[in-house]
Amino acid sequence: MTAVEIAKRTAVEHSERSKVDLRLSDPRIKQIINRRPRIDHSFDIPYVAGVSTDMTTLYIDRDFPIERIEDMEALWLHEAGEAALMRFFNDGYDTAHRLITIAEKQLVERHGKNWKAYDAPFRAYAKHARHELIRRVPRDLFMAPYAQSGDPVLVRRMREAMRR
Repeated sequence: MTAVEIAKRTAVEHSERSKVDLRLSDPRIKQIINRRPRIDHSFDIPYVAGVSTDMTTLYIDRDFPIERIEDMEALWLHEAGEAALMRFFNDGYDTAHRLITIAEKQLVERHGKNWKAYDAPFRAYAKHARHELIRRVPRDLFMAPYAQSGDPVLVRRMREAMRR
């Protein structure tokens, strides 16, 4: 990578971090991410975790080994923050996910943990979970990230499970 490419990349990363900091300073977002969520580990949640529509409950896939979550605060920040960015800033899923992942990484590293070690179990499980049987999905799961995932078959399967 050339010096010019490095400089451009650094400028983009700084711009993204500034955007994240500005959005996370919004009082509506702060109120949500600073909550102590209720944790529910009894449903089928594709891609590891999700949040309730009222942003008070963190749903973690029932088959995901919860003891593998080294930092529940970071997972809550990611799921609730992503939903809040989509709701309050009208960000699409890709933008909200990218921005909140920056904040999540900062939090994990601030806690003295290695980002790759923290993130590895989620990445590995998300690939596996995509093909799992979906029997039970909470009726109040915030569905916007799934709806924008580009996987209509998954969304249909989730909605069918919500109706059961």
